[in-house]
Amino acid sequence: MEEKENKTETFTDLAPISRDIESSIYQKAFDFCLGRKEISNIALTGPYGSGKSSIIRGLIDQKDIQQENSTLEISLASFESTKDIDDKQIELSILQQMIYSSSASQLPKSRFKRIRTPKNSTLVAISSLAWVIGFILLFSFWKEIFSIELWTLPFFIVNLLTASFLVISYKLIKTLYENVYGSSFKKISLKNIEVEKGDEENSILNKYLDEILYFFEMTNYKLVIFEDIDRFDSPDIFTKLREINTLINQNEDIKSKRHIQFLYALKDSIFTENERTKFFEFIIPVIPVIGFSNSSDLLIPRIKNIPDLTKNIDLRFVEDVSEFLNDARLVNNIFNELLIYWQEVNDSALNVTSLFAIMVYKNVFGKDFEDLHHSKGGFFRVLS
Repeated sequence: MEEKENKTETFTDLAPISRDIESSIYQKAFDFCLGRKEISNIALTGPYGSGKSSIIRGLIDQKDIQQENSTLEISLASFESTKDIDDKQIELSILQQMIYSSSASQLPKSRFKRIRTPKNSTLVAISSLAWVIGFILLFSFWKEIFSIELWTLPFFIVNLLTASFLVISYKLIKTLYENVYGSSFKKISLKNIEVEKGDEENSILNKYLDEILYFFEMTNYKLVIFEDIDRFDSPDIFTKLREINTLINQNEDIKSKRHIQFLYALKDSIFTENERTKFFEFIIPVIPVIGFSNSSDLLIPRIKNIPDLTKNIDLRFVEDVSEFLNDARLVNNIFNELLIYWQEVNDSALNVTSLFAIMVYKNVFGKDFEDLHHSKGGFFRVLS
């Protein structure tokens, strides 16, 4: 095999990019609705891959938003499959992300205790040793101590040592309570909620509403962003979140400090037209940046950026196939995998255009591609 020359790796990660929305219509829409007390529930709508996450990243990356540190992100993308996922599991994930977004010190009265790393462990050890020595001295010489003449130098020294002993005792008891007692509930924990799925309470969010109210009372969040909840096609979860938002903003302790808004990134089909306009006080539609008509504009420049690859691939074929791809992350991943396969095989006789076709097939029909390795699947039958 012949070593290729002049290769330039141009991989692209699949994480949402931060889209610069400054001076755009999206920025004007956010400027209009964020902070308005008349608006509590905002929808950012568009099909999958339209760029909703990129717009959200652009909003969060703005300096004024970062300085306030007032935005909480909740995403349910961690679920590998939407099958057999009920509302309680969705609500549990929302509650977990909410509670664990803040440190234990911010929520000292929360029932959900977490592991705390002991602070100043050396000082605690020295204080413990001093307490043991003090206790032994008091126990051994208590008769002599109480027989000391009043208002003498030994009297003041003994009283000072006794006061120090009591202060150290208080500090040690408090530290042990916070560390030992807190760590004994390290799994709460929210694991306990899973065990209680079969009880009569239908909603975990409603059951722990007091914890949610306490959370917003003790934190500074103004905007809560929900992503990927629409994958479960469950309008009920949105209804519960809307009710919770209303209760939060009606709470006197929270209402006196700030107005809290929920921003939902979702597809248009999750609600009917009438339901959508009744549910949300403001709706921002997202125009897809990449679609069937222009996905080649993303793919071909990346190919041309590597001269050695450009010489060995049919760009007209790439352009024709691109008409069937409408997601930027999918296009980027196809190119990433093409680079890896092309350079790993490293064979001058390799037909790169065919390899590109296989990469498209691999990404669009992943299960059938996997079956191909086991001499099964639709493509294998065609070849046979």
